[in-house]
Amino acid sequence: MMYETGDKHTQYFLNWSDRGADVKACAEHWSQNVENVLLVLTENKEPQDEFLKAIESWKSKAEDKKKSFVISGDVKFCKSYFADIECAPTVSEAQDIIFMEEVEREIDNM
Repeated sequence: MMYETGDKHTQYFLNWSDRGADVKACAEHWSQNVENVLLVLTENKEPQDEFLKAIESWKSKAEDKKKSFVISGDVKFCKSYFADIECAPTVSEAQDIIFMEEVEREIDNM
């Protein structure tokens, strides 16, 4: 599992061809820190159902904790599997989405 901690988020690196167990390992690591999630997905290959379900589960947990869950990668490919997850073509744009969502949450709490 590869990850980097950034400003207000943790960035995880996975491939579409990874197993659901790999996603679950990242989600377990995340649960110890509970930051916004920036998931960098590479290799546009047909993902396994287990992988897709693990991503959906992780996203749901992040939402429950009021954290952002954004995927960086091929937006068209991403949206073909995850219509309800924010997708951005670059890490920088994904970070911008997280920043904007953080600001929205702060405003909502005022």
